[in-house]
Amino acid sequence: MRSWIGFVLTVTVLVLDAWPAWACTCPEEHSVAWSFGDCDAVFIGEVVSVRDTALGAGGCSGSYSAKVVRLRVTRAWSGVRAGTVTTVVTGSGSGDCGYPFEGKRHLIYATRFDPRAWTTNICMRTRPMPFGAPDSIALSQLRRRDARRLGPDQTHSP
Repeated sequence: MRSWIGFVLTVTVLVLDAWPAWACTCPEEHSVAWSFGDCDAVFIGEVVSVRDTALGAGGCSGSYSAKVVRLRVTRAWSGVRAGTVTTVVTGSGSGDCGYPFEGKRHLIYATRFDPRAWTTNICMRTRPMPFGAPDSIALSQLRRRDARRLGPDQTHSP
């Protein structure tokens, strides 16, 4: 009887171990300067609302769970203006690299999702505040250095 129980447990472990793992794998984190240059928007935002949704066509094309997050921009380096409210879409966080948006304030590194929204994930430098404070300081230094290099008449975009 013991050998039968051992056999069943062994088969169960092997079967469970064979199931595909759906996990997010991120490459090595890039520097603040590289991320700033690579992203379409970089800002600090306060969460206004978080809504679960499904994205994708459905049917054979499939759909996936996502979160739509509205944020009030409190400080901006690129892509958005401080004082505005913007939308960020991210995965649900179940192995899809979605950023959790736990807490109130976040430093967001984002790329364009569609004409009305941005997207971010845990593989970008997006992080909750105050953990984003060192990036915030580095971003401000990058902006000052760029402003000095460009000159006073070239620091504002049209």
